[in-house]
Amino acid sequence: MSEPQRIVIFGKPGSGKSTFALALSKKLQLPLLHLDKIFFVENWEYRNYSNFLDEQQSWIDQEKWIVDGNSIQSLWMRYSRATMVI
Repeated sequence: MSEPQRIVIFGKPGSGKSTFALALSKKLQLPLLHLDKIFFVENWEYRNYSNFLDEQQSWIDQEKWIVDGNSIQSLWMRYSRATMVI
């Protein structure tokens, strides 16, 4: 069985998603996107939601990735391309 190439890590805030995602990214040598880094702009202000969706879509259109975060409204985007969900 081949290793998963597109992994979604989903869970409650503060549950260790980002820490786990970073370790997994290093182990599997897959690029990592933390959704919070594109959901917010400076000073934790919300980004324009349409821009957030566009940036997320361009990321998940790639062949290999790990994405961690809770954005429930856009979970379908990541889930539809994922080869593994944690």
